[in-house]
Amino acid sequence: MPDVPPGRSPRIIETELTKGENATGKLGLARDFRSVGELVTDADSIARQLLFDVDDHAAGRVLRAWPQLMENVAELIETIPATSAVQQRLREANAEPTRAGASMMSERANEAGVTRSTAYREMREEITATRLRSLSGSVASDLATSEWPGPGPGDQRLEEMSGNLRGAHDLVTRFAPQFDINNAAVASDLAATRARALHISYIATHAVAVHLRIERDTYVREPDTARRRDVSPAVSWLRRVESAEAILASAIRQRPLATAVSHQHEPAPVGLPRLTTAVEAFGTQARRTLGADPIPAEIGLIARTHGMLAGAALTITNAGLETGALETTSTQRMNTAITTSGEAWMDLGYRWRDLFPGERPAQPGLVQAAGELRAACREITHMRDQVAPAETIASRVDIAAATRTLAGAFEAAAGIAEHTRTALSDSQNLTGPARPLDVRARSEIKAARPEQPGPEMLIESTGITTDQKRLNLTVPAPDIVVDGLHRSTDRAGESSAAAAAAGTHVATVGAGDDLARAQEAARLGRAAQASPAEQIAQTPRPGIAEAGEDKRAKPGPAQVTRTARETEI
Repeated sequence: MPDVPPGRSPRIIETELTKGENATGKLGLARDFRSVGELVTDADSIARQLLFDVDDHAAGRVLRAWPQLMENVAELIETIPATSAVQQRLREANAEPTRAGASMMSERANEAGVTRSTAYREMREEITATRLRSLSGSVASDLATSEWPGPGPGDQRLEEMSGNLRGAHDLVTRFAPQFDINNAAVASDLAATRARALHISYIATHAVAVHLRIERDTYVREPDTARRRDVSPAVSWLRRVESAEAILASAIRQRPLATAVSHQHEPAPVGLPRLTTAVEAFGTQARRTLGADPIPAEIGLIARTHGMLAGAALTITNAGLETGALETTSTQRMNTAITTSGEAWMDLGYRWRDLFPGERPAQPGLVQAAGELRAACREITHMRDQVAPAETIASRVDIAAATRTLAGAFEAAAGIAEHTRTALSDSQNLTGPARPLDVRARSEIKAARPEQPGPEMLIESTGITTDQKRLNLTVPAPDIVVDGLHRSTDRAGESSAAAAAAGTHVATVGAGDDLARAQEAARLGRAAQASPAEQIAQTPRPGIAEAGEDKRAKPGPAQVTRTARETEI
């Protein structure tokens, strides 16, 4: 393997070396083009979303997946090369990181030509990783024999974060010997990766604690063998998770994420070729998954990914409006259609999340394709953790060509909605927790009968009994909830088709924008050379429609609420 050129991602280099080979591996997975930075950034984004969208019935699932995530965080931190020679010497001696060792080695930092704070900080992070591994290992051992939450699947979002961290660990392990830690850009990237790993573990641990508190507060005692305790079994687990949260809170104060990320090196984006490939790969994998007995977690992931794509499309088209790369009227029409499509797909994703995700993990190929599509969009639309300025986006990608690619993506999304409708019709025994399904059913009743508001409507039976809601038992999805899934799927397909049609029109009209702008510039140039009287004569007069129209500012489709906020899943 040759040396990695400065500023290039190891993952991109690996792909270039295998160019021309089969794009699928032994398991049929597409190649993962994401770099270490993209993998940990994606995991960080998922952790924030996990905390933003708390499920009151997912405490058991997130607790089962939490120990593995902490193990992956510890492995990544211990694998990242230390930027101080002091810490390198400690690693070479295979010495166990301790608080006393941290103090002693930081005293000797000046001998290695590094600051005392750098050596001490890296030592503290090693100690944190060791403590996390010990604590999460004990939790994993006890989960295997505990009555609650018992055996079952882990949370799909935490498992996806674990997969990202494993991928980052594998990349760092493979390319670590080629890292030049004396290079400022490399050192900044290593520091940012350490900070991201700690931030991921802290946010995810806090989210697990929030889920456990909800489980504790909603626990109802039942005089049967399943619920004989007066206190929720989540209480004992909550104490241990809160201990890990306190350890991580102390660690992230030593290396604030904002400070570390501000010095992170950003390689040049691949741009449109990567976006096109990612869109096609995700569409293929989504259709393959929907045709092979999908579970609710997979359908929800497909829907949320399309919602994310709509948010990224809005960012790109708005950049085209600000920079003058796209024609205004047709682009605003497209933005309206994109907003409707994004909201429809996100609504569909939330509806599927009311159901139990399934007894098996989501297909790795789908998870990987969704992650690659998020990374391909993010490298165009974001600058570190913020949305990039319009001029930066325009410099990274040909906006007119990207608009055509996005129009094709929405056209494919309309077809995927058809596959989703078929998968929904073939689904049997859709089940979920009683409380969220009851809430969803009552909202469907209220939406179906807006002319009958009032308390009398709320007592209408949803098919879920009071005892089932009180204990939040697993119940079959009411028919009205399933009907709502069908209607939401139809809205997603219709709005995607409308966005595709509007995007095609923007691409066609945009081809003549340069000529129109040139003609307008020529007209203004001739007007500047004319006499004042001639300029007045050449000034267009407002017609009847122009004089009578309302000149007040009108809200545009850029004022998006949920879709723009959930650009990251």
